[in-house]
Amino acid sequence: MAENELERKGQEGERMSKCYWCGKPSTRLCDFPVGGEQTTNEKGKKVMNIGVCSKPICDECATKYHGMDVCPKCLTNVTAWALKNKDKCLGLLEKRRADNDSI
Repeated sequence: MAENELERKGQEGERMSKCYWCGKPSTRLCDFPVGGEQTTNEKGKKVMNIGVCSKPICDECATKYHGMDVCPKCLTNVTAWALKNKDKCLGLLEKRRADNDSI
């Protein structure tokens, strides 16, 4: 199979034989949600259609994040978002702790 054919299959969301980041054999695809487009379903309700990254990754390049296999680029995006929204995240964490303490 030609190298460009492998790349094309990876872009279509199929499993590739090489890790997108280091070239080792891939063992999984990145599960992190990306994009998102608001549409209206058949009942007239607004919904978000969200895709996933799907880049092929090896065990060494993958990071587990909330049960998902995440590639290095998506992990960087998560970290950047968390730092940018630190106060919001801390507020949600404090609220969750308070809710758990009241049980």
